[in-house]
Amino acid sequence: MLTVLKRLRSDASGFTLIELLVGTAMALIVCFGAYTILEFTTEDISRQTSRVHVAQDGRIALERLMEHLHSACVAALVTPVLSQSSPTVLRFISEASEAASVGQATLHKITYTPASGSTEGTLVEKSWKSTEASQPPNYIFNEVETPNTTILLKGISQAETSKEGKGELIPIFRYYRYYREGDANAVFGELNPNPIVGELNEAEARQVARVSVSFTLSPEAGDGAGISGQMAKDRAITFEDSAILRVAPSSSSASVSNLPCENQV
Repeated sequence: MLTVLKRLRSDASGFTLIELLVGTAMALIVCFGAYTILEFTTEDISRQTSRVHVAQDGRIALERLMEHLHSACVAALVTPVLSQSSPTVLRFISEASEAASVGQATLHKITYTPASGSTEGTLVEKSWKSTEASQPPNYIFNEVETPNTTILLKGISQAETSKEGKGELIPIFRYYRYYREGDANAVFGELNPNPIVGELNEAEARQVARVSVSFTLSPEAGDGAGISGQMAKDRAITFEDSAILRVAPSSSSASVSNLPCENQV
């Protein structure tokens, strides 16, 4: 027993200071690498989850808007898109019905408000039912009454396209009419690819036969807040769709105006 104790007391084997430093450094490197992989994986999962949420929210809102627009031909001689519509405000009449015309219609006002400071850009829908006394085609809406208000989207902004090497913002709402006499290089029966500029007056609103909707949607504040840089940019998704407000094929005759719905005169 004494022999064993003496041998242990005299044993000088172990780690030197250099070996301890090298071992510690290698352990730190391994731990840092593992942490980096874990952080990247977590951010990638968060990014993909955010993109899924954005895609779902944007698609649902756009499909709802398109469904209303496809039901905009409520009766003959009724102009579906109304005056005061603009690149940021869409005012139109619609109603779903199996009848040739409906007794009561709905006025929709979709408003885009751009982001300002810490406030996100929004797309808000307000709607009013026509009064009981109104009859097609003379629908009456009391916009003084409190509307039914729905926030369609948050985190919305204008989509951007590259034109001649420069980024150009696309209006949220664009309005198109068919070619008519007096237009340069007119192809009668086809839609003029140049949108109507600015806020629509009554004459311009009566001509609108196609409405396009374009926007870019980003995750709401706090959704995947840990993501930054390029990953954050990758989460934004651009949506675009359009509705042609016609219930019959367009005519290639120069004498036909191809007004929306069945509004030929």
